[in-house]
Amino acid sequence: LNSGLVEKYSDEDSNSSSSSSSSSSSSKAESVKTELANIIAL
Repeated sequence: LNSGLVEKYSDEDSNSSSSSSSSSSSSKAESVKTELANIIAL
């Protein structure tokens, strides 16, 4: 499970870094924080 999530976030990082802005990276941090909160809730 954890390794799959790491790969998922790695893919998102590489995709967003190719065309990213400061606003998109900050919103990405919020979405990651929310997803981590959901995982902890599980």
